[in-house]
Amino acid sequence: MISIKLNLRCFFSGIFLPIFLQALIVQTNQMSEVLSHVDFNTWVFFDIDDTLITSQMQLGRSDYYFVQFTKLRQQGMEEEQAHEICRAHWNEVQEKCPIRLMDPLIPGIVSQIQQMAAYTLGLTARGPQTNLITQRQLRSLNLDFTTSSPSTVSAELPYWHLYENGVWFVESNGKGHAVRKWFAGLSEHPTKVVFVDDRLHHLENMEAQLSDLSIEYVGVHYIKTLEHLFDSKIAEIQAKYFPQILSDEEAEKKL
Repeated sequence: MISIKLNLRCFFSGIFLPIFLQALIVQTNQMSEVLSHVDFNTWVFFDIDDTLITSQMQLGRSDYYFVQFTKLRQQGMEEEQAHEICRAHWNEVQEKCPIRLMDPLIPGIVSQIQQMAAYTLGLTARGPQTNLITQRQLRSLNLDFTTSSPSTVSAELPYWHLYENGVWFVESNGKGHAVRKWFAGLSEHPTKVVFVDDRLHHLENMEAQLSDLSIEYVGVHYIKTLEHLFDSKIAEIQAKYFPQILSDEEAEKKL
């Protein structure tokens, strides 16, 4: 299943000739679709949660973070305090919950992309405090960005962020905003960026942040997660019994 949104950006050279660069957002449930958009000039960014990996239980999915956050905010809690509580619980769950690949073919596809592209790296809204957990999760599923990524990433951002082993943890900074700030400090930009994420708003924000740079952009909206929809009721049961780990099937029996 593939759908495409196409925009054309117009830039003017010194002699006032228009240069049209393509901006695409492609929707697909096949990770192999990314291969068709990559060449040796491309910098490829991969989201982590619900794009490369996901939890085997509803409680460990990123959706539950937002369910918990919304509930705390509705109870009158301040935004930052709610985030602190949700982050702490998220980290604890990630330490214990079993994970899986979104698709068994992903490690092979990522490896092909790493051989084709100029750079390939992870870009996640996870916080820097999840670095060790995330690196361990990725390694356990044969995903490694260490040798396919830039050695360093430098950006002046308002909130704490961390780049290590090819994965950039930007959390509250926003993915598109972080990448824009990074590119602003480079002497030479990439000519093409491909960004793979399950959340459309991240893809659209990246497009907006890069729109006035001479960069061809392809956002890949990876919707494999729609084949396994989030169930908040199951997640709530699992949260009630945590740190005991209940599978989705075990939790459903307790509803």
